[in-house]
Amino acid sequence: MVEPGRKLAQEEETACVVRAAETRRPRSGITLRAVGLSLLLIPLNAFMLVHIEVVRHQAYPTSYAIFGNVVAFLAVLTLLNAGLRRWLPRFALTPPELITCYILLCAASAVGNDQFVFLLVSMIAHTTWFNSTTNHWAEQFGSSLPPALTVQNKEVLRGFYLGVSSAWRWDVMTTWLPPLCLWIVFLLALVWVMLCINTLVRQPWTEAQRLTFPLITLPIQMADPREGLFRSRWMWWGLGITAVLNLVNGLHVLFPTVPEIPRYIDLAQFWPTGRPWDAFQAFPNARIPIGIFPFIFGLGLLMPLDLVFSCWVFYVLTRLAAVAQAARGWDTISGFPFDVDMASGAFVGIFGYSLWQLRGHWRRVARKVLYDDPEIDDRAEPMRYRTAVLGIVLGGAFLVFFATRAGMSLWLALAFFAAFFAFSLVVTRIRAEAGVTSHDVYLGGPDVLLVNGLGTERLSRGDLMGLSLMFWYNRGYDSHPMPHQLEGFRMAEKSGLALRGLPGLMLLGIGAGAIASVLVMLHVMYQLGAASGKVVECVTLAGEPWNRLGTWIASPSSTNWYAMSARGVGLLLTAGLFAIRNAGIWCPFHPIGVAMAGSWAMYKIWSSLMFSWMVKAAVLKYGGRRHYGTLVHFGLGLALGDCILGGFWAIFGALNNVATFGVWP
Repeated sequence: MVEPGRKLAQEEETACVVRAAETRRPRSGITLRAVGLSLLLIPLNAFMLVHIEVVRHQAYPTSYAIFGNVVAFLAVLTLLNAGLRRWLPRFALTPPELITCYILLCAASAVGNDQFVFLLVSMIAHTTWFNSTTNHWAEQFGSSLPPALTVQNKEVLRGFYLGVSSAWRWDVMTTWLPPLCLWIVFLLALVWVMLCINTLVRQPWTEAQRLTFPLITLPIQMADPREGLFRSRWMWWGLGITAVLNLVNGLHVLFPTVPEIPRYIDLAQFWPTGRPWDAFQAFPNARIPIGIFPFIFGLGLLMPLDLVFSCWVFYVLTRLAAVAQAARGWDTISGFPFDVDMASGAFVGIFGYSLWQLRGHWRRVARKVLYDDPEIDDRAEPMRYRTAVLGIVLGGAFLVFFATRAGMSLWLALAFFAAFFAFSLVVTRIRAEAGVTSHDVYLGGPDVLLVNGLGTERLSRGDLMGLSLMFWYNRGYDSHPMPHQLEGFRMAEKSGLALRGLPGLMLLGIGAGAIASVLVMLHVMYQLGAASGKVVECVTLAGEPWNRLGTWIASPSSTNWYAMSARGVGLLLTAGLFAIRNAGIWCPFHPIGVAMAGSWAMYKIWSSLMFSWMVKAAVLKYGGRRHYGTLVHFGLGLALGDCILGGFWAIFGALNNVATFGVWP
């Protein structure tokens, strides 16, 4: 997606952030102590996330491109390691070992959050506990639920939903673990296919097209003392500002007499009320915040200038378009304002363009796989191309088989996973190129795409059941594992860590993260009770797919032409922007901005990105590259300060079971 005419300018702009010419370092292998340390931290990480993302829903560190919780752990390890280097240098971790810890914790966090495994746990038990004569789930689809993939012992679920009980009982474990083990096997197959796809695209994206991977800048500079991040006084200024801000605001939450330092102004109080102006809000009674979240502002400074501009501008244009549509009476149409559908169409356009860009590479891969062409060297890849292709075929076959056993027709399972991995590839691409701060695609994944395109009346009850069972990893793509895998490959290259062995390491991290998340979720819910009132939205999120399934069955529908038209608009707009940029015509808009306009998180972060764009543009114009490098260090300090204090308040709240300050938007 980097056009030849603009490639040089983009590299010049990001030269202070990502080194164009890397220093060749001897490769080191994965060490046992780095893996062991990470495995010890994964349960603590899961405990922290379940309390802040599930129990209280007060902060969402895994909802953004860089996992703030993992950065916080890396900061603690870096601090302790500095002491070891000074007094016990033999025991100090090397930069590749710190990066190993970061990669493992990212893998665990990508699946252990409220949009993934935590949602799975509560989702597979929801229909058993909440079936009633009001919703008629038993008559509609209760008998069709696969017993092997759901929890159907209502007595065992009493403790899960009401609390004041223990999960560490034989009857509880023998009820929960069989379906959860099957789902974890499914999850490992899913991420294995992602690893194989990432192996195939790594070389053209990182070496041929030289994507800049902006999001790896912070962990790389934290892990390696030679980068000089902690010697920059501007980084310490940024960290100090956010530390004071978050400390004061954290104390305000615990002791309201302490004055709060506001981070934004809510424009909703000044915005015109009533139709059509209320359509500007992302959802009814939503805030319209304008201000600066330091974490987002700092990451926005790493994004290419045209991309960060396009993200906030397209979001504002989308909201203004919603106002115009509401003025014409279109707000009465189900699905209005179709911003997610337009973003979904943009994803299709980006996917098609990405495949077209890789057409020459696909021919090389085919020659290597079919004829073992000696001129094509894949020895430095995370795995051989033949292994990757075979892994995609066998892993995909298993996923399709699993989905058919869950109720889907064979043709629908094939279409579903083809669309899922297409979406996954796009998320990975836009992060590698642009470092977007959020990419949730909230309720706009392949399940929604297929239902909108085909209509529920063309799908069987088993098809709809199967799509509903896949909801837990398709509700939102904000914590998607696939981009973290490719970024892990890139960090390994830059830190001197061998690529071979990384796929197994990432599978280990995901498996350990899934197991830890399952056990921690069960432990906490059996203590507090998912439906006892002590947990905020666990029940609400888990009920979404089943309420939707009940509607699908009770009210069959045909093709949603409004939603599909919006997807067509997104596709055409994206294709048009690509055509303009490839023709060498100057254009301030980036096609990725169309895809990001439908992000749910944008309503909170758009103004932070706007201020990032303004400051970065001014510094590049009047200060040049040297001053931009200083600005980057300041921005990294802002992001790091949010992560450190956010991690502190999250662990404090989890240990004391109290609400604390939510650093992340």
